[in-house]
Amino acid sequence: MGICRGGRLAAVSSCGPHFGEEDVLVGTGGSGTIFFAYCNLSCEFCQNCEISQEGDGDEVSAGELAGMMLELQRRGCHNINLVSPSHFVPQFLEALAVAAEKGLTLPVVYNTGGYDSPETLDLLDQ
Repeated sequence: MGICRGGRLAAVSSCGPHFGEEDVLVGTGGSGTIFFAYCNLSCEFCQNCEISQEGDGDEVSAGELAGMMLELQRRGCHNINLVSPSHFVPQFLEALAVAAEKGLTLPVVYNTGGYDSPETLDLLDQ
């Protein structure tokens, strides 16, 4: 999986309220995490290797990803927490536009290892 545009799919491993993040993110309703499969770092001792390296997850469209964000908001999460999203930024941005049009108001946490390419950062800066 790589960076792609226009209706392409993202691989999502799980989606739901998460209470294992920092208190400021969790609050009382949880951080609305979306764990992406196939992390771009491939760390040898990753705690989530089934997700990050073995690709444990399902491909979803931008519309489905938008629906996940809206469902997390409906469930009372305090934010949308994208875990290892670097390689799916175009898909996320497409989904975010759809979700915002449908009423998403939560802040977005870009939960990354910090090794994003200049091209990825340019996409986020637009």
